[in-house]
Amino acid sequence: MKQPLIFTTLLVLLLPLISSPASSEDTIRIGVSLGLTGRFAAPAEMQEKGYRLWERDVNKRGGILGKKAEMIIRDDEGSPQKSRAIYRDFFDRGQVDLVFAPYQSDIAYAATGLIEKYGYPTLAPGASDDRIWQKGFKNIFGVYSPASRYFIGFLELIASKRLKTVAFAYANTGWSKTAVAGAEKWAGEFGLYVVYKKLYANNDDIMKIAGELKTLKPDAIVLCSYLEDSVAFVKALKALNYFPKAFSASVGPAMPEFYERLGIDAEHVFGASLWEPNYRLPYPEIKAFIDDFNKTYGHEPSYHAAATYAAGMILEKAVMKAGSLNKSRIRDALQDMNILTPLGIYRVDARGLQVGHRPITLQWQKGKKEIVWPRAMQTASPIIGAK
Repeated sequence: MKQPLIFTTLLVLLLPLISSPASSEDTIRIGVSLGLTGRFAAPAEMQEKGYRLWERDVNKRGGILGKKAEMIIRDDEGSPQKSRAIYRDFFDRGQVDLVFAPYQSDIAYAATGLIEKYGYPTLAPGASDDRIWQKGFKNIFGVYSPASRYFIGFLELIASKRLKTVAFAYANTGWSKTAVAGAEKWAGEFGLYVVYKKLYANNDDIMKIAGELKTLKPDAIVLCSYLEDSVAFVKALKALNYFPKAFSASVGPAMPEFYERLGIDAEHVFGASLWEPNYRLPYPEIKAFIDDFNKTYGHEPSYHAAATYAAGMILEKAVMKAGSLNKSRIRDALQDMNILTPLGIYRVDARGLQVGHRPITLQWQKGKKEIVWPRAMQTASPIIGAK
């Protein structure tokens, strides 16, 4: 009499596992690694929020192909090695149906070779280093403008205001090197003279470079780096009681934390951005996205969040067009797609490099980010030489 009782008990214990709603039959699992701790935590957290908002919205719409979308997000701590290990685990253990590329270009650069090897068609909403698309991959698709184009707007603006000289400082990362090479090229196109260019490795280097720039006094400075370094650089210049007629940095000024940490010292700083939470941007559903993000998280989204939300929408449309999870069909859909998202245009070339999206130049004015380029999207005129 005891044996049937034991069997019944085991069946009761196993039933929740057998009937789990997260089974592959009714769920599309999408994996990604993000540096939720470490030096890239602020933008990575924005990316996570964008993914989660899309996950909620797509499931409200009935999912994809009638299946629930489930984001599997793991912390790579800002480490390329840990990111590769996460993706290898995703693939070897069959944990995911699809993936997005990790945040930050150097990390994505390390992971894309593995993603390509396993043949997963993959959107990269957190990476823009041109080098990724120079490796001959067939499965990696950019979501926003490549790094080489980030500073076009700023350089055009300062040239139009008759500034003549520009200096570059950049972090020791692959992305920063690509960004500064692109900026140097565009500076030449606009007739600007590059009078200084230096790589730095730490905060001691930043202070030393700030001193050298005070002596040189270029009309404008461009910093190719991230949030922490952009804050440190402004502080270093201010500590020396020096500031150029125009100063622009990547990533940092686009983040709300930039002004929170610098206060009035952030005034008139320019930033390279890829999107801004402004209703005037001529993109579909932008007001709904901004309002919903604000309501859900209690603060405005940065372009990092808009990029992952848009990537979710793009992947959703690609899978729907493919009609299945067949990787070859999804790859073809991503390659051929030309659509407008809340982030802007998605259109790639034969390499998967994003060619439809355009960068934005912002400037902090009276505690608010204003769009100062392109002119068609301007929310305020640029202020140059006020410091």
